[in-house]
Amino acid sequence: MRRVFATAAVFAFVGLGIGNAASQVDVELLQPQVRMVQKTPGPLVIAPSDAIRAALRANPGAQAINVKPRGNMYIVKLKQGNTIRQVRVNGTTGVVLP
Repeated sequence: MRRVFATAAVFAFVGLGIGNAASQVDVELLQPQVRMVQKTPGPLVIAPSDAIRAALRANPGAQAINVKPRGNMYIVKLKQGNTIRQVRVNGTTGVVLP
């Protein structure tokens, strides 16, 4: 019987706004949890030699120093004069990015 009266009193206080601090619910806790899933990089379709060739075509007069796969890209190091620069080559399409 006490439990019934206590429950009724709690609902009455919450309904009247008297127990406002105790009745506040964190809205973020009610939201469904979304898990961020990182996409796996696409397969490297082109060969490293094709990535070097594309990088050299985009930078005439340069020499290739190194090529490394990173995700779905190739990082190609080029030397042009006294400058060393890195360009990214898409491993799927062969597009050269600065």
